[in-house]
Amino acid sequence: MSQENIDVVLASIEAYNAEDLDAQMATYAPDAVIVFDPAQALAFGDSLVGREAFRNEVNAAQQFFGARYKPSEVRAAGESQVLCRGEIGGIGAASGIEGYDRMSTLFTLRDGLITRLEFYRDHDEALKVAGLTE
Repeated sequence: MSQENIDVVLASIEAYNAEDLDAQMATYAPDAVIVFDPAQALAFGDSLVGREAFRNEVNAAQQFFGARYKPSEVRAAGESQVLCRGEIGGIGAASGIEGYDRMSTLFTLRDGLITRLEFYRDHDEALKVAGLTE
């Protein structure tokens, strides 16, 4: 199951980077929970519940700065989770300035759909939550 989960996560990231909201949201369960890193919570709140709420946030981010996620490492974390390490950012629509920040993401999947997405600026914290070591 872990390779299938990795494939779903990579398809979701590919759709995100292509700004294909329909394809990206098709990888999420209708009741998916998105949990933001505390630094992100200032802009997004602590969490979002539901695919449509997440769709609205992704759409806004894409319009604001053409958001992209560049994974540098993708690995299974047990049978139901996938941990990605990478950079998130993009090019500001108004400024044209490109910027990226390190971000780890922990995806939880059930029945081939993402049910939970957690963002971590601290990769060691993401590893700990996923029950992994470097």
